[in-house]
Amino acid sequence: MRIQASKSLSWFLTIVIILTSVIIAILLKQNADLKEQLYGEQGLALTTEQDGASRQTPEPTPEPTPEPPVYYIALGDSVAYGYGISEDDRYTDLLFEKLLEKEIVNQSKNFSKTGFTTGMLLYQLENLSGEEREAFRASKVITINIGGNNILQPLIGYLPDFQEITDMLSEAAGIAVDAMGVAAEVDELNAEWQRISNNFSFADLLRIGEFFNRASSILNNSIGMFERMNELNENNPLAILAGPLPPALVAEMEKGIADFSVEFGKIISWLKENAPEAVIVVNTLYNPIPDEVLGLKLTLSGQAEIYTQAVNEVILTLQNDDYHIADVYGLFAGIDNLSEMMNYHLDLSQMNLNFDIIHPNREGHQRIAELNFMVLRY
Repeated sequence: MRIQASKSLSWFLTIVIILTSVIIAILLKQNADLKEQLYGEQGLALTTEQDGASRQTPEPTPEPTPEPPVYYIALGDSVAYGYGISEDDRYTDLLFEKLLEKEIVNQSKNFSKTGFTTGMLLYQLENLSGEEREAFRASKVITINIGGNNILQPLIGYLPDFQEITDMLSEAAGIAVDAMGVAAEVDELNAEWQRISNNFSFADLLRIGEFFNRASSILNNSIGMFERMNELNENNPLAILAGPLPPALVAEMEKGIADFSVEFGKIISWLKENAPEAVIVVNTLYNPIPDEVLGLKLTLSGQAEIYTQAVNEVILTLQNDDYHIADVYGLFAGIDNLSEMMNYHLDLSQMNLNFDIIHPNREGHQRIAELNFMVLRY
C-alpha cells in the first residue's frame, strides 16, 4: 500500500511541474505580445537608439589652432617697392622667402611707395589703421630703404625729359644712316671717275655735266649732315648733366638732407615704440648716377656721390643699438660694371635703350636681399 501511494505521489508531482512550466511559458508569451502592443514603434525606436548609442562614432579631432602672425615688414621708396622688376624679383620678397624658410616669420607686408621721402614715410606711420599697427606689434623683422628721394626729387626736375633723349638718339641714328648712304655714293662716283679718266670717250664727254651734278648733290648732302650734327651737339639734352648744378638746385638738395636728419630719427623712434620685438635693418644709399652715359662724362655723378655720402653719414651717426646697417653703398661701389646691377641699358648698336639709371635690376635686388639676410645673422 505504501509503495502504491508513493508512486501515485510521484506522478502527481511530475504532472504539476509540467503544468506549471506550460503555464509560465504561456504567461511569458502573453507578456511579450502585450509589450509589443503597448509600445509598438516607440519600443522599436528606443531599442534602435540604444543600439546606436552603443555604436556612436568618436568626435572628430579639433582643427589645430593657427599660429599667431609673425611679420616681416618692408618700408621705403621705389627700391623697396621693386620699381622696374617683377614682384617676385624684388629684394623684399626674396628676403621674406629666406626668413620664411628659417621659420623666423610667417607673414609679410610691404608698405613701400615709389617716390617716398622720409617725410612721407613718417606721415604714413603716424596714420596707420589699427590693424596695420597690430602688424607692427607682431613684427620680427623690419627693413628700411629711404632717403634717396630726399635728394633726387629736386634733381628729377633738372634732368632731361626721356622723350628729349630718345628724339636726340633717333636723330643721331638718322644722320648715321644718311652718312653711310653718302659714303656709298662717293665710292660709286669715285669708281666712275677712275673709269672715265683711264678710258675717256666721246660718250663720256656728254655725261660730264651729269657727273658734276651728282658730285654737287653729294657735297650739299654732306654739308647738310654736318649742320644737323652741329645743331644736335648744341642742343644735346644730355649735355646739361655734364655741367655744374645751379645754386637753387644745390640749396634744395641740401634742405632734403637736413629734413632726412630730423625725420629719419623720428621714424626709428616710432618703430622702437610700436614694433618693440622687431629687428630693424637700414640700407645705406648707393650712388645710382654712372660716371659716363653714351660717352658723355657726368659731373652730376660726383655731385650725387657727395649727397649720397651725406645721407649715409646720418644713418651711421644715429645707429647706436637701435638698428643694424646693411651697407648697400659699399656693395654697389665694389662692383666694376654697375650696369650689371641696374635697370639701364644704353646699347646703341642694338637700340636696347633704358634710361632708368636709378633702380636695381633683378641681379641687384638679389644681392641686396642676400646682404640684408646676412646682417640679420639668422
